[in-house]
Amino acid sequence: MKKIYFVTGNPMKVLVAQKALETNEIELEQVKIETPEIQSMDVKEVASFSAEWAANKLNKPVVKEDNAFCIEALNEFPSTFVAHIDKTIGENGIMKLMNGIKNRKAKYVLAVAYCVPGGKPIVEFEELEGVISENLDGEYGWFSDKFFIPNGYEKTMGCYPDDERKMIWPHNFWKKLATRILSDKNDGF
Repeated sequence: MKKIYFVTGNPMKVLVAQKALETNEIELEQVKIETPEIQSMDVKEVASFSAEWAANKLNKPVVKEDNAFCIEALNEFPSTFVAHIDKTIGENGIMKLMNGIKNRKAKYVLAVAYCVPGGKPIVEFEELEGVISENLDGEYGWFSDKFFIPNGYEKTMGCYPDDERKMIWPHNFWKKLATRILSDKNDGF
């Protein structure tokens, strides 16, 4: 069993990753540390930078997941700045920005980076497409969960409790990453 440290304070990310990796030979242990985030619109660059920093800081193999939320009509805003937008204008601000806009397409881009101390990160990513609802709905989750309806669903993510919501989030990128990690026998860990 290969032990990897998942750098996150978000328990939902851990649940999704553990579900995706349950048949693999990887054990994830959550580590809560603040990592520096570069200012980039490319979520893969953000995840890579943070993973490399954390691997070297902890001297352990780590994974770091980052997400971008992109609204097509708003030129991909807020992109990688989701946490900042949540703290400032929040979901009500997004709903005001979307008022009267017919194109309601949106997507999450989820990236996960794996890095060992002294190494270079490897990254996998996946997208979850959907639309912005006309109204806030739901009691679960945070920020976009109250207004994001994934393709193939009729309700916002906020209408589904954690056990159901974790099944909606894509997780193939975790499986691809696990395959790459397990095939690398020379990482020293």
